[in-house]
Amino acid sequence: MKRLAAAALGAAVGVRVEAALMARERGRPDPAAHDAFGPGTGETSRLIDMDDGGVLHVVERGPVDAPPIVLLHGVTLSTLTWRYQLDDLADRFRVIAVDHRGHGRSRAGSGGHTLPGMAADIAHLLERDDLRGALVVGHSMGGIVAMQLAAGHPDLLGTRVGGLALVATTAAPGARVPGWSRVVEWAAPGTERALRMADRRRFVSLPPNDLSYLIARLGLGARPSPTHVELTRLMHAALPPAVIADLWRELADVDLRSTLPRISVPTTVMVGSRDLVTPPHHSREIHRLVPGAELVSWPGAGHMLMLERRAAFAEAVARAAVTLAS
Repeated sequence: MKRLAAAALGAAVGVRVEAALMARERGRPDPAAHDAFGPGTGETSRLIDMDDGGVLHVVERGPVDAPPIVLLHGVTLSTLTWRYQLDDLADRFRVIAVDHRGHGRSRAGSGGHTLPGMAADIAHLLERDDLRGALVVGHSMGGIVAMQLAAGHPDLLGTRVGGLALVATTAAPGARVPGWSRVVEWAAPGTERALRMADRRRFVSLPPNDLSYLIARLGLGARPSPTHVELTRLMHAALPPAVIADLWRELADVDLRSTLPRISVPTTVMVGSRDLVTPPHHSREIHRLVPGAELVSWPGAGHMLMLERRAAFAEAVARAAVTLAS
């Protein structure tokens, strides 16, 4: 009886702690509360047919003859990630945001969901739109895709790709974990089966509840905007689990470190000091391995730099793009 009473007391305390935590998090002053995340004036949205039968969704804003910036989002996200940048940079640049295959409105063809396939999609876009000297900005998985683009399509460097901005990303997620590849190999079959079962049952990965909010909040740094947390949760929740099932093993075990010294275009590496998803040591390693790379770090920021540090992020991206165009 005493144990039951103790358990009940513990549960009650836990509920009250959770309620207090959520009241603090959701009640935080929110300067983004009235920000609009719909299409901006003059923005276009188009679907591009891919060679394998897939469809690539692209959102674009800005003068077609301006220096191009191509924005690549992270896993489970979408072009919504770049709402601020489409607004803030389009007066000076041709800003193009891409939904990776399986994300947003893009759909994979026979090639499925793979990192080389995503890099090939970007190569196709660059050539199809005849983009030259583009700054390719890759966040998280998008940064991996940008590095994969440089490794798999080196002929584009210095011609269609003028430079890279690698944002809150990694070249090798498990580099510091002994036996990481064996762990991934052991865990992958069960993880993939569970994700495919979740997809068949139409499971939503982050439904609208307090726990999902807190999980999404881990992607942001100190004192995040509740609007930004909820936007992140909504993007996560929209992704079918089957896409993660296809990508999980490849994302977990990718290692592009050996290719980084061959990157021959100006590269800026950006990171937040409180990034829990791709901690700063990953960015420092990329900075060390890419010849002449610049490292930009924002104290207190987390993984979603384009939301958390809107003005400073736009300034850093614009500076990198202007340098390429000069």
